[in-house]
Amino acid sequence: MSELISRQAAQDVVNAICERCGKYKEYNGVMCGTCALDGVEDSIEDLPSAEPKRGKWVITGKFADTIHAKCSECKRHQIFYYGKQPTNYCPECGARMTDDD
Repeated sequence: MSELISRQAAQDVVNAICERCGKYKEYNGVMCGTCALDGVEDSIEDLPSAEPKRGKWVITGKFADTIHAKCSECKRHQIFYYGKQPTNYCPECGARMTDDD
């Protein structure tokens, strides 16, 4: 299983623990020592992993000076100029492009 987690999910866990502690507002929105030591580590371990997206470039056209392709994940079209190969990541959704079937 992947060890990747969502940054937002981790922030939500910390904020929920701090709100339960009641000292969050006393320290102007910064975690107190109690929150930093109690509960945060265990709560983050329980978060589901955030699996990275994987996709493929679907070539939609080849021309003398451009390659037209779309991402299999977000379906956004990209144009790669002057014979350059499509990138390893989609600039729109961040999916890692693979050749795996």
